[in-house]
Amino acid sequence: MIDREQIYKWWNIFQKDGDELCEIRCMDASGKTYSGYYRDVERLIADVEPLSNRDNLQIYFVLNSINKDCYDRPQRERIIEKPKNTTSDNDIIGRTKILLDFDPVRPAGIGSTKEQLEDAHKVARAIYLTKGSTSRLCVVRGTGGMSSLAWLLQTHQRTQN
Repeated sequence: MIDREQIYKWWNIFQKDGDELCEIRCMDASGKTYSGYYRDVERLIADVEPLSNRDNLQIYFVLNSINKDCYDRPQRERIIEKPKNTTSDNDIIGRTKILLDFDPVRPAGIGSTKEQLEDAHKVARAIYLTKGSTSRLCVVRGTGGMSSLAWLLQTHQRTQN
């Protein structure tokens, strides 16, 4: 089950100007891909909700600014299975945010201890509270913490490599 309140918070942070194009991408355990391009958060929620109950389905979004022409693809305001095209590097027109992920160092397959999680949260929180930071998001997960920094970097040959 999805948490609508969290999706609205996410939308207001990452899609705040209303003209941003968002691609939702899903992948199941077999490698099957699903994709949808959205400008309407209500439509996005309606389409993602039935998928959220599936086992082993990863749902994520493209963080960077997407070329608005991608909105004319068949998955406009709907999720389709096995799309012919999804957002590629050539479709990215800018980078406006960077997501920093602070995971404690530990062997694969082993969850964080409470102490490791607290340390990761302190680091993420310090970034979030840095004077002059435009960060509007600090997340604590079971494996670490994340902080989002807003920035603007137009794609250019030098930044793509």
